[in-house]
Amino acid sequence: MVGQNHLPEESDRYWIRALMNSRFGYCDDHHDLRSNEKNVFCIDCEVRMCRHCKEAHSSHRMFQIYKYSYQDVFRHSELQKYFDCSKIQTYISNNERIVHLKPRPSITKSKPSDLSPESKSKETNLPIRPKTGGTCKECGKHLQDERNRFCSITCKISLHLVESQNHYSQRKSSECTTAPKPDPVDYTSNDNHNSEPESSISEAQPCELVEVVNFRKRPRKRAPLQRSPFVFTS
Repeated sequence: MVGQNHLPEESDRYWIRALMNSRFGYCDDHHDLRSNEKNVFCIDCEVRMCRHCKEAHSSHRMFQIYKYSYQDVFRHSELQKYFDCSKIQTYISNNERIVHLKPRPSITKSKPSDLSPESKSKETNLPIRPKTGGTCKECGKHLQDERNRFCSITCKISLHLVESQNHYSQRKSSECTTAPKPDPVDYTSNDNHNSEPESSISEAQPCELVEVVNFRKRPRKRAPLQRSPFVFTS
């Protein structure tokens, strides 16, 4: 059972989606029997079936589907065992509180041009009563009780999916903003690191005096002796 004021868990949403996608029809396996409408839903098998198929699913979780104004509805007390129906507008049918699977169809009012003069005068004389209640947060349908937020199960699930996606995207963006940024790369230190062998050699090993070796085979000629100046005689 889903807890009060909590939406269904992720594992429970699959059968709810299967229920929303199911259609009214007649059972092909019991087409020759009476009352073979698919008005029973099996939660464990996620299928819609007729009452003659219930024997094969006797140990499974099931609930009844009813028709109210051509719409699929459920007993609130029966569905509440498997799905949290809080904040969904309920209606009274045969002294039972019922919940709609999908939004109720909008009531189309006749245009003033289609009305007869008598009906126009009656309509204009009727006092307009202000609507009291709330509004569905998903489809905008009017709700009788302002404490409710949804008109059907489909609206509750749809809005919950949108809120979950928004919450997930916000959490991801907050994680990205709060994540520590990597330290900037110091290219100067890398350059110094690369040039470390040269600098270490020049600093750790200072230049020493090197003996100069003369590789000449023959010694240099001595400086010429100072000679006396030439004297010219006549």
